[in-house]
Amino acid sequence: MTEQVLDSHAFDQFYELWGDEAGDVIRELIEMFLQNTPTTIEEMAKALAGGNAAELRRLAHTLKSNAGTLGAMRLSETCRILEELAQAGNLEESRQVYARLQTEYAAAEEALQSYLRALS
Repeated sequence: MTEQVLDSHAFDQFYELWGDEAGDVIRELIEMFLQNTPTTIEEMAKALAGGNAAELRRLAHTLKSNAGTLGAMRLSETCRILEELAQAGNLEESRQVYARLQTEYAAAEEALQSYLRALS
């Protein structure tokens, strides 16, 4: 995938809504995302290992939304695919997409950390 890790316009609506306070709101959202997402990814691994497609679908759906809110569109799209595979009960293919999800999260994490540094 050659598209950017973060959508450069992702935070525009935050600035429209929050004005001067947008930076603080964005910082808090990014920090919560970076703190909570590793646990979500671990829970996905457990759901895959336990054959729990319903839980995997739920976790993928949540992460898809959270990543999309922060402009991590490649991660969000990978979660969408994983969510659909889990919904269909296709855990074999889900394992392959889960591996890609880990890579996409690492890229998103790096980009979001960089964005946080730019806010400071």
